[in-house]
Amino acid sequence: MRVSRVLRTYTAPASSHDYCLNLVREVDYDQFMLNLMQPQSIRLAHSAMRAFNVELGKAAIVSSKPQIGEMRLQWYKETVSEFQSSDEAPQQPALQCLKQAMDEFKIHRSWMKRLVDGRIRELTPPKTMEEMEEQVESVHSSLLYAHLQLLGVQSTEADHTASHLGKADGLTRAIFGAPFAASRGRSTIPAQVRRKHGLSDADATKPPNGPDSPAANAYFEIASTAWVHLERARKGSVPKEALPAFINASVVEWRLERLRKAHFDPFQSVLHHPGNRFHIGFQLAKARLLEGSEERPGKTLTKRNSTFPSDVQTRIDVHRAAKQNAHA
Repeated sequence: MRVSRVLRTYTAPASSHDYCLNLVREVDYDQFMLNLMQPQSIRLAHSAMRAFNVELGKAAIVSSKPQIGEMRLQWYKETVSEFQSSDEAPQQPALQCLKQAMDEFKIHRSWMKRLVDGRIRELTPPKTMEEMEEQVESVHSSLLYAHLQLLGVQSTEADHTASHLGKADGLTRAIFGAPFAASRGRSTIPAQVRRKHGLSDADATKPPNGPDSPAANAYFEIASTAWVHLERARKGSVPKEALPAFINASVVEWRLERLRKAHFDPFQSVLHHPGNRFHIGFQLAKARLLEGSEERPGKTLTKRNSTFPSDVQTRIDVHRAAKQNAHA
């Protein structure tokens, strides 16, 4: 009779956990600060997942050839698939820590594989707004679904919130990542959106030529879609145990507000100033205090007093009115 081998729970070296936390602090500061606000029991697992995501992002851009990036990402996907049948992990810190997290919390492999698939899809620029939403949902919402699993939350409302907040976060990150994409000769604006606003392929990798320019209008459309998903994420009532996964909604809103004040020009240096880290930490801390102040079992995400124009013409009218008042 064949006896199946019982796999032990893998334990990553302490140095690997240090590596993951430092990597997240360096590349994804939002999540580094968010990690400090998580229950102590899940902090190592949370930093492991976020470090894994950073490593995927680095693997995708290691070469100017998408095929090379895809090969590296496929290796990560295959490695994660083999975790369930092995009690060892490769000599790679993020994978070692992810292996421990998946063993300890029984994280569904599907979320991590879906995350990798999303990164692979990002190698091909989206043609439509819908494709862009699907890409960011595969990456950022999958991370939130796994985060909910770390917290032991099983809730349809929480999953619904994770789906929309992941899209809002991913779209906002894509806009703010426009300068880096442009440095590699790529645009983060879907082709359909560029055509809609009369934006040429050449100008799509350049800073907007004024608040009323085609590029500014195109970035505004992406930002508006992100805002809609943020609003939908806030409509649901989620279990209080799920709130630690959603604190970063305040940072997404803060970034969109900053983008609005910059007239939807993601190339403005003020949006990328190192001092913004302080504001990110402040927004997260404030959101944590506000969420923790309510004791009812079902909670909605805290909303700041923000306004956002509903369409391109409204945004242009508001901008022109502000200019007229300034010169009055």
